[in-house]
Amino acid sequence: MKLKGFLKHLCFKCGSVQFAIFLIFILAAILMVASIYEAYYGTAAAHYSFYKTGWFALLLFLMGVSVTAAPLKKYPWKRHQIGFLMTHLGIVTLILGAFVTFQWGKEGSLPLLDNEEKDHLFLDDKVVRAECP
Repeated sequence: MKLKGFLKHLCFKCGSVQFAIFLIFILAAILMVASIYEAYYGTAAAHYSFYKTGWFALLLFLMGVSVTAAPLKKYPWKRHQIGFLMTHLGIVTLILGAFVTFQWGKEGSLPLLDNEEKDHLFLDDKVVRAECP
């Protein structure tokens, strides 16, 4: 019974508005610094120093926990809470997508001029060519 009470207390603390606001401010400050850093030192340096670090993954994980705990503490849900639930589900989906991108995503570029077509794109130090049938 103590574990159940502890988990309920943890869910209420992690799902609180105060915790969410704290995390949002921390994330916003880090993203601001990371964006400025990226402008000066490039995308690869920003990924190495910020986006692909363990502490940034932990911050995203905590955001995911907070956004998941907020609707869980309101269970059982009522009909008028559908918008609230869908919003939080969408945010969790975005955070999971960010995690997948950080782990397995590839950065690339495809520079184009007006009405120009190309059959290749640049991925870091590689060039990938696509063939259309």
